[in-house]
Amino acid sequence: MYGEDHRSIGCAFLVILDTGTVKLNFYAVYYCNRRYEEIYGKAELSARYQVKEAHTMAVAMKPVYIASYVIKFAVNFTCIFFFFFEDAFTLLTGYIEFVYTTVVAINGGLTTGLLIRSHPRIKMRFEEAKATFL
Repeated sequence: MYGEDHRSIGCAFLVILDTGTVKLNFYAVYYCNRRYEEIYGKAELSARYQVKEAHTMAVAMKPVYIASYVIKFAVNFTCIFFFFFEDAFTLLTGYIEFVYTTVVAINGGLTTGLLIRSHPRIKMRFEEAKATFL
């Protein structure tokens, strides 16, 4: 069912997907900002609030997506290299997959922390929760 380089194709597909995610985030920031300016003074307060909150979240996610993209990009291309020459690195394949899985898991934690740090409302709620438990 799979060819010899199915892992390399999978890693390349993830790089393409992450690139699309970063581009979509940049568009979301642009669109939300433009939409807020269009409806300012014309729409109800709740509509303006929703657009402003979407813009705030998109802006907060920009560094998160970029950091995640850089980490995944480096790991994916390293894996593509090793998987492309899988015959020469047969003994390392399990280790490569372990490193990839570990880095992706750590990336999830780091990007969550970066989002908490970047978004003002989430940061405020986190500080409240931290004060409650500590």
